[in-house]
Amino acid sequence: MASIGGYNFITIKGQINGFHERLETFNRPGVDGTSFRSLGSRSEISNIESTVDLPYQASAANNMAAYRNMVSTVVTIVDDHGVSWTNMLILGVREVSARTIIKGTGGYYTNPALIHVVAWEIQAL
Repeated sequence: MASIGGYNFITIKGQINGFHERLETFNRPGVDGTSFRSLGSRSEISNIESTVDLPYQASAANNMAAYRNMVSTVVTIVDDHGVSWTNMLILGVREVSARTIIKGTGGYYTNPALIHVVAWEIQAL
């Protein structure tokens, strides 16, 4: 089960970038070879999309308000493979779509009214 900060989703698409050592290479004129220096462990910004089914049209607006309140907070993200990513900072969130559906199966609700897709901008701390 995929989740972001305790909110469950059917799926989360995109690559989550974790911490890794960053290096900078440099050369000096007249000296053979290449040198490097460590910039420390950092992560790059990740862009992911979450998808969830919702029971009512108004649920999308309510969820977006809750998601926007998570901006600048640190959360745990569980991806589609069950891998937990801790200490993830929510940098931004925007609604991609809220599509009305007639009949849905395999989601969280028996008779969902729409599929809600949201884009997240996150970074590991």
